[in-house]
Amino acid sequence: MSALVWGSILLFTALFCHSVIWHIKIPQDYNSRLIQLFGAVFIAGISFLFYSSLSQIKLFVPPPSNPVEYLHLGCLYGAGTIFYIFFHVVLIYDSPTLLIVDLVSKSGNQGLKEEELYKSITDDLLVASRMEDLVIDGMVYRENDRYKLLPKGRFLLEAVSFSRRLMNAPKLGG
Repeated sequence: MSALVWGSILLFTALFCHSVIWHIKIPQDYNSRLIQLFGAVFIAGISFLFYSSLSQIKLFVPPPSNPVEYLHLGCLYGAGTIFYIFFHVVLIYDSPTLLIVDLVSKSGNQGLKEEELYKSITDDLLVASRMEDLVIDGMVYRENDRYKLLPKGRFLLEAVSFSRRLMNAPKLGG
């Protein structure tokens, strides 16, 4: 039970820290900073729990008492972190699906005509912002008028291609 309680406390602490820091200033490379933040909260939390169990500090919920409970806490925290980071990516990036749903929502009861949809969503709206994010995240870089792939982008492409092959899904772009 302590792994569930302390894992949840650490996750909410990381979410709170994320909210406070991002309200002060959004970092340039926010995906890697988010991973660093969640990692730092986890390390600090585990250190606190380990120290409190050694020094016999009384807490409202006792800290994990054996390595298996710490492993459970780490699994819960890791799963929550991965879920939140993927969810955060959906919120931050301009997803074509979210843009379309937002446009339809703004049209109210009248609905959105198809030609209005195609006028509203342009390549500049979708591609330009996505390319800017890829440059910020270190996936690609711009050289003159061309974009070129960086190792981080190649790794992502290979990881997605590998998982698609495992699932027998169609190739990228096909």
